[in-house]
Amino acid sequence: MKATVTTLKNNGAKIISVTGNGNSWLAQQGDAVLVAGVKQEGDSMNKPPRASIIVEELILQSLSVLLQNEKQLTSNEYVKWHPGRISRRVYFKETERRKLTMAMFEGVITPIVTPFHRDKEQSINLEATKVLIDYLIEHGVDGIFPLGSNGEFHVLNDEEKIDFIKEVVKIVDHRVPIYSGAGACSTKRNN
Repeated sequence: MKATVTTLKNNGAKIISVTGNGNSWLAQQGDAVLVAGVKQEGDSMNKPPRASIIVEELILQSLSVLLQNEKQLTSNEYVKWHPGRISRRVYFKETERRKLTMAMFEGVITPIVTPFHRDKEQSINLEATKVLIDYLIEHGVDGIFPLGSNGEFHVLNDEEKIDFIKEVVKIVDHRVPIYSGAGACSTKRNN
């Protein structure tokens, strides 16, 4: 991140820092700083970080919408401006063979939490997951985003993540696209 911010600044970009710590290196580099701090990270299950990630994500999404409206960007212009081009999605179109096709994200794609049982193992609650996904689809979302920044990916091992996504695929049953998160809180495998 430091290299990216430094490169952007060296090329004349204005930096809006979003951080949980107003005294952090990132805050010091920003031309403007939005502090997204929280008083308590975890919950009774003590599975942080949750609150700070959600707060930062909400602030970043709000900022993105405000800037997009201020600059009156179209969807195509937004894709060109975004450094990661995250406004592209990959989907498979059924033909004789499956073809990989790029298209714009469209509609409301909802990041979902990963519900857990309140048992000793803190296992994933698939019944609650089904209720959540069915509710969202019935109310018009255009896509489901499991294991994203608020999907507790950081507390699941690789096998749990794969099993959860397989269950989400079964629950969704081709009703809307699924955009699975693949994050980890480490440069090493998250086992």
